[in-house]
Amino acid sequence: MKKIMNIQLLGFPVLTTLIAAFWLLVVTWMWWGSLFNGEMFPALSWPELNGLTEADLNGLSTFWSMLGVLAIFVQTLGLTMVLKWRSSLTIMTAVQTGLLVSIMFVVPIAAYPLIFRPEHNLALFLVDAGNYVIGLVTTAVLLTVLPGIRQESA
Repeated sequence: MKKIMNIQLLGFPVLTTLIAAFWLLVVTWMWWGSLFNGEMFPALSWPELNGLTEADLNGLSTFWSMLGVLAIFVQTLGLTMVLKWRSSLTIMTAVQTGLLVSIMFVVPIAAYPLIFRPEHNLALFLVDAGNYVIGLVTTAVLLTVLPGIRQESA
């Protein structure tokens, strides 16, 4: 099994990266689809905070949904690359890397609607930013625990 997990494509551990991307997809789905769908925390309903109606949500096309999956895969590849650049990988450096990547790159992008929308929706920003921080930190830990990255860097 370790040989399969260590198969590399362009320097990336293929199966490890796919597993981590699937994990990030699950975290994202749980965060927005389960936690902030309007039922568990009605005041923090992600669709309502974005001004989306049920008709808007039902009108999403498969094409755009697949682009969301592709975006998660690209995020995972970027996180994998940053982790490979680290000289020593431990669980703690994985947590640090996930935090740094999310706080330095992803959270500022999530802040644009907070900054530039007239209503400055802090709740929406916290829901979005929280997903990225939790998702990238847990994905970084998973990438470090699974074979493929740690062995090369150690």
